[in-house]
Amino acid sequence: DEQTLVYTRLIPKDPNGSTTDMRNKSEDFYSCNKLNGVWSKAINIGQPINTIGNEGAQCISADGQTLVFTACKEYDGYPGGRKGFGSCDLFIAKKMANGNWGVPENIGKPINTEYWDSQPSMSSDGQTLYFVSNRPGGKGGADIWKCTKNDAGKWTNLVNLGDSVNSAENEESPYIHPDNKTLYFSSEGWPGMGSKDLFLTRIKKDGYFSKPMNLGYPINTAESE
Repeated sequence: DEQTLVYTRLIPKDPNGSTTDMRNKSEDFYSCNKLNGVWSKAINIGQPINTIGNEGAQCISADGQTLVFTACKEYDGYPGGRKGFGSCDLFIAKKMANGNWGVPENIGKPINTEYWDSQPSMSSDGQTLYFVSNRPGGKGGADIWKCTKNDAGKWTNLVNLGDSVNSAENEESPYIHPDNKTLYFSSEGWPGMGSKDLFLTRIKKDGYFSKPMNLGYPINTAESE
């Protein structure tokens, strides 16, 4: 309903500590609401979603009841991470009857692997999850993949979006439009104006994506979008 904004903020763990040491910084989710046309002050959404580790790159289902986000395992420089299969995994949480988020769970395989899995975007019907991974079997670098639910509600059918979307370079930041046909994403590989440009592609009648279209100026520039 465009009345709530949830975003990632990089904050110091110790306000009196170093402002340059990344070990003193943590990514958390904050949210704010639009009241009479004005955005309220943002608040930390707290536990059990936010931890001493990093949480980022989230999406919320169209009905507002499901949160999918990225969290990375504990390693040197980033203590307090969540346990996962690889460096970064996707986690899922459901909204409870009292309006708070429930305890997040690792979304599991085949979505998560021992590699980097991040940047989720869920379709408006909740049946397809688009995300980015650098796992083997892709076209090169980071690729956009999708996974769909079976009749039992389990994530099972994993597909690389293929040559019509992925290149030998990095594709990232997927966003599936509520029409469930239009996909926006960032690419280093497709011809563009700078190091990374934003593109869109649409699912055709045959089920494959169309050739990506560069969104052009003024959205894309010689810099990185």
